[in-house]
Amino acid sequence: MKRLSSRRTCKGCGYTAGPDTDACPRCGGEMYQRDDDKPETIQKRLDTYQNQTAPLIDYYSPRRASSSRSTATARWTRSTLT
Repeated sequence: MKRLSSRRTCKGCGYTAGPDTDACPRCGGEMYQRDDDKPETIQKRLDTYQNQTAPLIDYYSPRRASSSRSTATARWTRSTLT
């Protein structure tokens, strides 16, 4: 939650940065916290996921395993992508 709600966005160019940035390093514009980056909004999104999306994953997981379709498993880690 802390990481998600600490993001700041430049009003001028849309650059995103952490909470300690007062001015945009790209264009010098004002940094602000978007409404969808506020803790209340993030919590609501997480609650919606838990209540509406997670149950669907649980519901369809056994069906997918028994179907003729195969599932792909990602073999990348964060370190291989950066």
